[in-house]
Amino acid sequence: LWGIMPLVMQLYENGTAAAVTGIPKFLIYMWLPIMFVVMFFRLIADSVQRVKDYKDDPTGEKRKAAELERDKAQKSYDELLQLCSDPTLRADRPGIVTALGGTGGTAADPATPLAKIGDETQRSLVLQIDPVDVGQAQPGQALTFYVDAYPEATFSGTVQSVSKIQNDAGKFEVSASFEPGEHPLYDGMGANATLIIKEKKDVLAVSNKAIQFDAGESYVFLADENNALRRQPVTTGFSNGRLTEIQSGLKDGDVALVEEVYEDQ
Repeated sequence: LWGIMPLVMQLYENGTAAAVTGIPKFLIYMWLPIMFVVMFFRLIADSVQRVKDYKDDPTGEKRKAAELERDKAQKSYDELLQLCSDPTLRADRPGIVTALGGTGGTAADPATPLAKIGDETQRSLVLQIDPVDVGQAQPGQALTFYVDAYPEATFSGTVQSVSKIQNDAGKFEVSASFEPGEHPLYDGMGANATLIIKEKKDVLAVSNKAIQFDAGESYVFLADENNALRRQPVTTGFSNGRLTEIQSGLKDGDVALVEEVYEDQ
């Protein structure tokens, strides 16, 4: 419009504008001031809006948050379209399915995974430690553990991480890695672990189950070659919870009695 106004006015002066445009002469002359006023007030309105937007969001955080929400919604929308076009769930990594969730014909719960995938190369042990003992657990610390299925087998591992937050049971979770042993271990097995805070090598030791106490004295029952039992006082030392060091009273090769109680089935 700005570009053709001089041409229209020139044609009008030549007596041809009325026939070409049909516009009264006074409107032609008023066109430029009207357009100028309209553009002026438009610029004023834009400036006022910019000032208002700046006052409402001077740092642009609201705009950035809105853009993030928009991108998140767009991503969810794209994922939904992809799922509708191909409603087959596929694993995002190789592994072994260790658990399945959900029931056929019912709505899926977003909080419940439909499948859990385990990695054979990544084995972990999760321990529950009391608050009074968690201070002694450190990443890189060695540990030993056994499982109920193989009470006589001992496995070795290394602490990887120690939680700083108590779980619902009031315990601290310690995650440890371990190497496979002679016996297979499966997901969900219960384990009893011992963190190695102190270690003594080449010591004489017996099972804790063999040691008895009486009036402050520690003793064991020894069996001779005729399977006769006799009471033998011992001096104990360091214990790891399963085995106890014998500082005196026994020698290598002695057979100590371990009592077990069995209920009739």
